[in-house]
Amino acid sequence: MKDSYGTKPTACLALSDGTVFYGEGFGSTGRKTAELCFNTSMTGYQEILTDPSYAGQIVTFTFPHIGNVGVNLEDNEANMPFASGMVVKWRPTLASNWRSQQNLIEWLENNELIAIGGIDTRRLTRIIRKQGAPHVAIEHNTDGDFDTDSLINDARNFAGLSGLDLAKNLGQFVGKAKGMAREFSRAMDQAADDAGVKDISKTISAATNPVKSGIDGLKTAAQDFTSIDPDSETGKLAKERADAAAKIKKAAAEKAEARLASEAAAEAAEIKPEDVSVDAKTQETVAEAKGEA
Repeated sequence: MKDSYGTKPTACLALSDGTVFYGEGFGSTGRKTAELCFNTSMTGYQEILTDPSYAGQIVTFTFPHIGNVGVNLEDNEANMPFASGMVVKWRPTLASNWRSQQNLIEWLENNELIAIGGIDTRRLTRIIRKQGAPHVAIEHNTDGDFDTDSLINDARNFAGLSGLDLAKNLGQFVGKAKGMAREFSRAMDQAADDAGVKDISKTISAATNPVKSGIDGLKTAAQDFTSIDPDSETGKLAKERADAAAKIKKAAAEKAEARLASEAAAEAAEIKPEDVSVDAKTQETVAEAKGEA
């Protein structure tokens, strides 16, 4: 069977019910088993593939233009992709966007994600909608030789995600951040158990006050976690620095205001009331300003 590009298929997607799709493979080579889901978003494919909620799933994108803006370091929702693979209508075209730092195909290969394109995603989406996250096996083989019976068997033997404790494997990092959420008015230590959190560092680092933030995988005992003092020495020091910065900002604003007032008075001193067609009250105000200057 040939794919929509008229060449020998280099990828195969087999469902547990025996349905098989052939297409053009890209990204990493090899074979994976996973759940199959679909996403209708027109943008944000990088965020979706790095979203921890897609762990153990292959994502079918219903929107055809996937990869057209490339990928960059800022749009990741985690420090690594969590999706197991990707299914698209068309092979990604050349990326065209000022924020692009790498094309999607290279990014998939570097992160060992298998992708398949050139298949009927509308038909596949209807299958997913009817069956509800079917188990599948996907293979990318540049030789184009596929043992479909083996792929279908792997899909049927996939244990699935039901009942798995995925949270314990989704913890991303323990580290420091440079800010805190804007809704907080004072500096403090923050601690969070990471059970698959999206990129919380963006929210933290966008904040106004410096803090230390510990983000750990789902390993901290409840009694240890609740014993963390939000007003520790780190938080107090950060608050002192924030207060000092606020004072400097206030002093600078007052100085700027005084300078503007001085300039306004100097301009007023150069105005002659008889040269301006104004009422008596305005002339009196100008005269007073000249006297104060």
